[in-house]
Amino acid sequence: MIKEEIKKLIENNMNEAFKEYDEEIKQNLIKVSLKSLNENLQKLQTAIKEKNKEDIIFHAHSIKGIFLNTRCPDLAEDFNDVKLKNLSLTEIIEQLTNSLKKVV
Repeated sequence: MIKEEIKKLIENNMNEAFKEYDEEIKQNLIKVSLKSLNENLQKLQTAIKEKNKEDIIFHAHSIKGIFLNTRCPDLAEDFNDVKLKNLSLTEIIEQLTNSLKKVV
């Protein structure tokens, strides 16, 4: 589900950020992060389809956190829940649909 270039970006960022860590630990961190990101992206897509604003904001917040933890601040900003809270549901869906196109 996650675009290959996004996976590579996350892997490269985390390998650089955690270069002093044991290789097995780094690979586990990357694996868990990608799995969590994938799950939250799917949940966000479902929330968008259901037009559930509360769930949309919740999953956008989770995705933002994953991108921050994986050293991808530009992508995190696309899912900034604080900015989304002030938008209408239609605006939120439009913005996040465009953001999702970057990563899935």
